[in-house]
Amino acid sequence: MKKISMGLSALVMALALGACSGSNDTAKTDATAPASASTGALSPEAQVEARGQNMKAIAKANKSLRAMAEGKEGFDDTKMKEAVALLDTHANQGWEHFDAATKDVKSEALPAVWEQNDTFQQEIKTFQASVAALKTASAQGGVDAIKAPLAKVGESCKSCHTAFKQD
Repeated sequence: MKKISMGLSALVMALALGACSGSNDTAKTDATAPASASTGALSPEAQVEARGQNMKAIAKANKSLRAMAEGKEGFDDTKMKEAVALLDTHANQGWEHFDAATKDVKSEALPAVWEQNDTFQQEIKTFQASVAALKTASAQGGVDAIKAPLAKVGESCKSCHTAFKQD
């Protein structure tokens, strides 16, 4: 019995990690559609956890970049580029976990995610475009190159959170 439990735990972890690897095309996923193969393998609760982890990674990268841009932390070009790469990766995955099967699971997502899904999908695209612009600007190097596009990323986050996230 213990071996079965450990095996199931390992399987669930492997599926969760595989689902979080997402492609760069996940923004096109219709959150009102039935679960895809990758989300269908996860329970609604596991999907909420996976999207929460993705959002935490976005917040961590954003916080690091803001600290450098605002002069609260010394600028480090390598650290900046790593944070931008992390932000870019997580901006383009995890959205499939806003599956309609998760709408009744306790989370910070407002019902508007599913009720106004077209608007939510547009918010995702706007966020991804702002992160792409930040990535392009970061290639120039230097803190000044990222200030304006980082502000756009922040505006995008705020816009989506205002409409679709509980405080």
